Amino acid sequence: NTNGLVSNNVSAIFSLPNGPSSDRIWVGSSHEIEFQGDLYQYSDAVSYSDDDGDAWTQIIFDSTGLDIPYVFGVDRTVYDIAGHYDPGDPADDWLFFTAFAGGLLASRDAGITWRRIYSSRADSAQFNNDDGAAPSFRNRYFSCAVDTSHGDSLLLWGGTAEGFFEYIFAAPRDKAYNKHINRIAFCETCPE
Repeated sequence: NTNGLVSNNVSAIFSLPNGPSSDRIWVGSSHEIEFQGDLYQYSDAVSYSDDDGDAWTQIIFDSTGLDIPYVFGVDRTVYDIAGHYDPGDPADDWLFFTAFAGGLLASRDAGITWRRIYSSRADSAQFNNDDGAAPSFRNRYFSCAVDTSHGDSLLLWGGTAEGFFEYIFAAPRDKAYNKHINRIAFCETCPE
């Protein structure tokens, strides 16, 4: 932390091997806070370095930055960071990280903007209801892995406290709703 890293308590580390930000290293960190005599891990979210760790930049998720709540704080340790660069589409420099009770977050522009990913509407509602309740086990992410073996799609696997989810990211031209189908019929004895 003498070079600007928020804390030396690093829980995740990642770097993309190719692409425009190939020299960038990402880390998830946290620090300890005392509350009523007990020590808790308080998440600092993610930071990056473009110069081999000589200087660090923290992504600010609170209202003074990207305004994505529930990323900083207790029980939101960043356990995993994953990503993929698509040389066929230089605009795609995907990054994902898991913030346990902070959910699963994604960036498609090398970490400039971020959004939270949900597996259902109910999971989304939990982060949008400001009732202070702990998120369900489905929203407690601890791992993520990118699968690029399908060629036309990017698959993301996210491990939660209630199992794992598969997210599929496909180019807009490959999504079913972009195909214009005027008429379709299914029959067992269709005329030839």
